[in-house]
Amino acid sequence: MIYIWEDAVNLIISIGDVLRVKNNAYTTDAGKLHNGRLVKVTNIKDGDVYVTTIDYKLPHVTSARHPVYKLEKKLVTT
Repeated sequence: MIYIWEDAVNLIISIGDVLRVKNNAYTTDAGKLHNGRLVKVTNIKDGDVYVTTIDYKLPHVTSARHPVYKLEKKLVTT
């Protein structure tokens, strides 16, 4: 199996899914700490995805809110 990261905009996202914040999602210093992080979906509301980091990098972030276009989902391809 081969895994690829696909833009999450056109994909179904559910609570509990593991996503990745795009490597270039944010450009500000505060935003850059989210870039490339692995996250788990904890809530979805008004088009935004609420996540908690699961990649053991510091700082650990809980309840971060991201627009779906800044996220990627891991897909299996053959």
